[in-house]
Amino acid sequence: DDEKPPTRFEIVRAEIGNSEDPYEKVAWLVFKHCTSTAWFEAFVMANILLIGIATGVDLETDGGQGDRSVAQFIQLSGDLTTGVFTVEVALKLVAEARKPWRYFTDQDAGPFNCFDFFIVATGYALMGSQSGGAVGVLRLLRLLRLLTFVKGVKTLRGIIGGLIVGMKSVTYIMMLLFLVIYLFSIMACLFFGSNNPAQFGTVPMSMLTLFRVSTTCSWTSVAYICWYGCESYL
Repeated sequence: DDEKPPTRFEIVRAEIGNSEDPYEKVAWLVFKHCTSTAWFEAFVMANILLIGIATGVDLETDGGQGDRSVAQFIQLSGDLTTGVFTVEVALKLVAEARKPWRYFTDQDAGPFNCFDFFIVATGYALMGSQSGGAVGVLRLLRLLRLLTFVKGVKTLRGIIGGLIVGMKSVTYIMMLLFLVIYLFSIMACLFFGSNNPAQFGTVPMSMLTLFRVSTTCSWTSVAYICWYGCESYL
């Protein structure tokens, strides 16, 4: 039988589990008793759900205007989760011992870690700004944080991974679709341009119209205009 590949825990234990280096000892303890444990992941997931709920309440109540308790809940939730996510990033960087770049390059968790680090760093960069744009970006970042919920559920991670792999094929399908629409848009300009210049007068407009027809959005009006002409139908 094929041997199973070593787990992340086994790899880290082999690298620094028996190290005499003080920093690596600390890194091993952090990894063993904190970042690799189920309770740590559950705690982070709970905070992700909390900030998702708080952001929804924030948008629904326009920042808790008119209700002090709601405003306090939104503020405390934001401060608490920002602290938790900061500590999460710091502990995971420490757990990498003297190779902190692996936090960003890990094959399995690297993309999620990069996303987490970006959200935390951007949140601190915009912290204290009262402009409408900054507030909107902070709300968007909090909502995007919900996407990292999938990293704690293996089934969801498998689905996301499958979608990412499938996107490679979808890219070629989109290229083929663009080529087909482009060719038929040129033909449509030649055949229908004089009869329906509003929708087939130029190649870009013709491509837009054909895309609209491909989605079956009011395609009958396009057909009637091409059949009867703009002057007769409109």
